[in-house]
Amino acid sequence: MIRAIHDAGLLQSAIFIVGYPGETGDDLRETIDFVAEHRARLSDVFAGSLVLLRGTPLWERREELEIEIIPGIPSHPAALRATCALYTFPHANWRLRDGTSELAQREARRERLQAAARELGVGTSSSGAEVQHLFD
Repeated sequence: MIRAIHDAGLLQSAIFIVGYPGETGDDLRETIDFVAEHRARLSDVFAGSLVLLRGTPLWERREELEIEIIPGIPSHPAALRATCALYTFPHANWRLRDGTSELAQREARRERLQAAARELGVGTSSSGAEVQHLFD
């Protein structure tokens, strides 16, 4: 499909969300390998860090997946609430009960994916720490 879209002369972006519970370094490597394989056909790569939305299947499985919301850290600033009013409030500040997959770790993975894409000559865009000031 990617080749056919490219051959038709259309620009295409790849959108990735990193930081799913249980995601490994190998998973990130496979994602980077995918970008490398298709770099000539991609106009850009969007990388985002997983946030939890109430009412989604992932939210409903949070106990099973051992996801906990980190208390005392605002998860949904006012500007973000207005933007996401259709979805309920996103929770960016979560981790697994074993202490892994905190926001900083997920952001580091997102940044690694973006850096790899840039090194491969693919443009990047993202959501994450570099736009946090818009929500403060």
